Parts: sequence; structure tokens; C-alpha cells
Amino acid sequence: MDQNIFDQFFHSSLPVVAREAIREEWQSIKPPYDINARRLPLPVWARRGLTDNGEQAWSTLNSELSQPNETKAYCIYIHIPFCADKCAFCDCYSFRLSHQHRAKQIDIYLTALEQEMYLWSRMRSLAQRPISTVHLGGGTPTFLGVEAFQRLVQSCRQYFNISPQTEWALETTSSELDESIFSMLGSLGFTRLHLGVQSLDDPIRRLINRREPAEAVLAKLANAISLGWVTSVDLIYGLPAQSLESMLKDINTLSNIGVHGFSLYELQRSPRNKQFIERNGLTNRDRLFDYFFLQGASQVLNSLGYQKRLFNHFALEEDKNLYFTFPERDEDCLALGTIADGVFNGYHYRHPEYASYCKSVSKTFPGLVGGVRNNARESYLASLETAILSGELSTTHFMQVLGQERAKQLFQQWFESALIANSHDDAGKLRLTTNGSWFAGEMMANLTEKLPLVTNRS
Repeated sequence: MDQNIFDQFFHSSLPVVAREAIREEWQSIKPPYDINARRLPLPVWARRGLTDNGEQAWSTLNSELSQPNETKAYCIYIHIPFCADKCAFCDCYSFRLSHQHRAKQIDIYLTALEQEMYLWSRMRSLAQRPISTVHLGGGTPTFLGVEAFQRLVQSCRQYFNISPQTEWALETTSSELDESIFSMLGSLGFTRLHLGVQSLDDPIRRLINRREPAEAVLAKLANAISLGWVTSVDLIYGLPAQSLESMLKDINTLSNIGVHGFSLYELQRSPRNKQFIERNGLTNRDRLFDYFFLQGASQVLNSLGYQKRLFNHFALEEDKNLYFTFPERDEDCLALGTIADGVFNGYHYRHPEYASYCKSVSKTFPGLVGGVRNNARESYLASLETAILSGELSTTHFMQVLGQERAKQLFQQWFESALIANSHDDAGKLRLTTNGSWFAGEMMANLTEKLPLVTNRS
């Protein structure tokens, strides 16, 4: 039956999609890997919880960052949870802010953010360290409006060591990008725009509550590209009424106007979008279809010259994807705002949800909900997890960390299920296949199976 499903799914795909190569990779999957049981890669705090409460986390971070350090870079992430409308399909932490309370709630939130910035900026270790990127996500950061958005950026510049080399990056939706926003972003120094496109199929866009037609989305992306900005987009697969042909058409259309990067996301099922999932009959959807979407999209992106920069992100050379790749550069991440999670020296911390965050930020406390430190094994394996997520694995590095025999056993297991393949360019490197992208979370879990609690190599 699955073979019939395969043939039906790919029957009218583009010629560039090598169906038999996909079939071979799919048929290589063996237990313990199960397409329908796929797990996304999770940070340490999500895997085993927070061991410290908020006050304990803040005390630990104060100790960690008490010594001056003027060389190690870090990135800044700021979470803005507001949206004009809450899209039913979305499982991100965001919510609609009514016009009646908009100005007041934005002011309350920015006041909390500014106080948190001030507290972090007093730490000696953060005062002069270079900042690679300031990345605003959400939610829809531009929903703040011009005046409040400028206030936020100016506060960030006031409290941290922003330099001309710091990249300012923004996630938003096309409906927020009018002329005043474009002008403001340019004047503030933004050079990277990540747009939640999701789909260019207008009937699907209406179904998922995207307010602008595809034509308007493309025009705004083209405008950003003409300004010299690096542009990337989110595309979601597994949406109701979506076909492989429409998704591949979207990729070609976006590539033709010069988009620099693509993040591919499976439609997630969570309490935040439960009604949408149930209403569209997706509760028990076979994830094999989503796997096929990822296979087809990956092949088309590769044929267009996009290389894997992260397990789910494909990019041209211009798109460094700085925020999402900070572990590859051995950087820390200062995260600000509700539900944002950051990390310093292997200590992970997290903020609470919106109401608790706004109430708990004070003159002495940045509103953290808790923290957790990497244990010995997590610290030992962190560089290997980073390598998996980056899409490029060094055989020498894995053998140094795991020991030669354990690394060989792991590589054999991954080769047998076609999760990795030899690099096209470097004999000492392995690359993550599309199977590997699908099972990146399982691959990270496999590392602990090959390394006992006591990290003695053999």
C-alpha cells in the first residue's frame, strides 16, 4: 500500500525530483527510526526540565557573568508575542492584542523589556563583548508600530555593545510591511528579513488566515531584496489541501525573485492549534505524507543551489542565518522577553509566559522562570549535537569524542538508514541527508546511547 501512496504522491512532481532516489532513501529507514514517531530536536531545558527556580537561575548567571570578557561574541534574541490576529494553524507562543488595549499593553511590555536589558547590561561580562546579531521574533515584532519599535531598538543600542558589524534581523509577516515599516527598518539598520510566507497558494493562504494574496507577498519580498537585505522565508508542509506541486512551485517562484534562504517546517500539532487541526481532519494524519513533502522540497532546493545551513534551513551564501547557528560559532545567546530561552557557558535559562513575565520583572530581577545546567554528558556531547543540527559531521571529531569504536557503530547505524552520506566535497566530512533532517532529534538521542554516564572513551 505504501508503494502505491508513494507513486500517487509523486506522480506529477517536477522532473528535477528524482523519485527513485527518494524511494531508495525512504526504503532504507529501519527500526528504531519510525517516520510517524519523529521527534524534533529539543534544548536541554525541554528534555529534562528546569532544575533551578528563577531566583536561583539569576544568581547563577550573575556568578557566571561576573568576570569581564571582551572577546567572546554573543547574540541577542528578543521575543515580541503580539499579533494583529492569531492564525489558527500557528503553534508559536503569540496572541492577538485588541486595539482597545494595544498602546497600554505594548508600553507595559516594553517597560519590562527595558528593565531586563538594564539588568543584563550591568553584568561585567556583557558590557563590551561583541554582538553578532540582534534577532527579533514572535509573534509579529512590527505589530508594535513605528514609535514603539524604534523605542525598543534604541533601548537595545543604549544598553549593549552594538557595532556596525552587528546584524539586525527581523521575523514578521508581509501584512505588516507597509512603506512606513520599510523606511523605519532601513533607518534603524536592519539588513535581514525573515518572512512567514507558509504558502503562496492563495486558497491555502485564506484557509490559514494569511491576509495578503501571494502577489503582494512577492512584491514586498522583491522590495526587500532590492534594498540589499538578506531575505529568507518560512514554508510549512502538511497544510490542508496542500499538494507537493504547489509547494515546489512556491519554492521556484521565491527563488526566481532572489530569496536567499528557506526554512521548512512540518505543521505541528499542539494545544495552541488543536481546533485548527481537528477542524481540518489532521488529527491522525499519516506523517509519511509530510516526510514526502520534505524529500521533494529538499531536492528542488538543492537543484537551485541552496545548501543546508541547518537541519531544516537551506541557504545561499549570503544567508548566514546567524541567530539560529550561534552554537556553531561557540557563541552565547542572551534571550529577552516572555518565554525566550538563552544560554551562557552551558547554563540554560528561560522566561515565563506573558502575564507572569510582566509582573515578575523588577529593579533587581529580570523575570526568569528557571534554569538548568548541562550535565557532564550533555557538555561532552554538545559539539556533536551542534554538528548534527548544522548538517555537516566530521568523522574525526566524532571519533575523538565518542571513541573510535562507538563512533563507527553509530555511523554504521546512520548509514544503514540513510541518515548520513559522504560529503560531496570533503572526504573527512559526512552530510545530513533528508532522512537525517527528518530524524535529527532521534540522532541527537542516539548520542547518549553510545556514551555512558561516565565519559570514558574506548
